[in-house]
Amino acid sequence: EAYVITAIKYFWRGGKASNRMDGGKFQASNDKSTWMDLAQTSSSQGDGWVELPNIDKTPYRYIRFKGKNGSYVNVAEIQLFGYSPVSTYSVFMPTGKNYCADAPLYHGWAAYNGQDGGAACRARCEDTQECNYYSIWDSTWCRLTTTCESIQAPADSARIVTIYSSRARNPDPSVCKTYAKPAYDDWCGK
Repeated sequence: EAYVITAIKYFWRGGKASNRMDGGKFQASNDKSTWMDLAQTSSSQGDGWVELPNIDKTPYRYIRFKGKNGSYVNVAEIQLFGYSPVSTYSVFMPTGKNYCADAPLYHGWAAYNGQDGGAACRARCEDTQECNYYSIWDSTWCRLTTTCESIQAPADSARIVTIYSSRARNPDPSVCKTYAKPAYDDWCGK
């Protein structure tokens, strides 16, 4: 399966090994023949964890690190971050009067990367590594959260909100116990 890589993190091997990765490239491919450069390392990036953002939104199946010619590659750890371009979001809480009130990763207008509304809020969540839930208001207000353990009604009680999840397919049982109303009885299995 192909994934869109949003960021690459790596940790130099201790000692004087940082220069051994200098000038190397993280590359991606879908056929193992044609490789595209995603990011290049530099010893000027410092010690410890180094994060390289990736702006290429092409899904790839294979990722490799290729050292510069004649170099030794010494790395302690590599982490890849991204998402599957296949839709993995589902409705977490039906359209109603509640939103995820946990600490926001983002809280504001949904406009993002030339998109608006629900598509923009979802794209913002996909591009935010820690985002697992997004709440979208009918006014195109957007809130991204890592968790959704606290649910609240918006200050403007006339607004309609839908909560989407990238991980959970059903609500946490405690949410059903606390917030179950007649409209949610089927959804919570009551």
